[in-house]
Amino acid sequence: MDFAIATGSDDLFPHLVRLPVYRWHRTVVVPRGHPLVSSGKLTLAKLAGYPIVTYVFSFSGRSSLPALFEKAGLSLDVALTASDSDVIKTYVRVGLGVGILAGLAINRTTDPDLVALASDHLFEGHTTWIGFRRGALLRTYMYDFIELLAPHLRRKRVREGTFAPKCRNRLRMRQDLH
Repeated sequence: MDFAIATGSDDLFPHLVRLPVYRWHRTVVVPRGHPLVSSGKLTLAKLAGYPIVTYVFSFSGRSSLPALFEKAGLSLDVALTASDSDVIKTYVRVGLGVGILAGLAINRTTDPDLVALASDHLFEGHTTWIGFRRGALLRTYMYDFIELLAPHLRRKRVREGTFAPKCRNRLRMRQDLH
């Protein structure tokens, strides 16, 4: 395996160099005409009134979505989970629940029947990263792939990250995303 590309906890792969690819936020998605479209500013309490369709929860510990509702004293009614955003959108389209998925999965051209509701104020952002073994020999095609995936990760930065101490590397790379 050359790379791992994932979104998740800092503790998932401590033996890998992990470089940030992009940041993303969850977005709430409903069909046009859904009551949440005209209900004003979205809140967790409003969401708790509907069945939710979202991604499969984390396999590495407590997922942040149920924890968020629990912290607010609300019950999260998860109707279905899926690992693919297109499946989630299909479930939303057929009326199985309100979708919570990555905002970048919604496209106005291909999803004109869905409404993405402003929800950045409800959910923390997530970082998707690319990881590889510390000290690994990265071939030219690997550097090219990384740069295509994340243009801010130029060859020199990746090379520095490959051999940099773990903590310093993460801090510097995270600053580049903001």
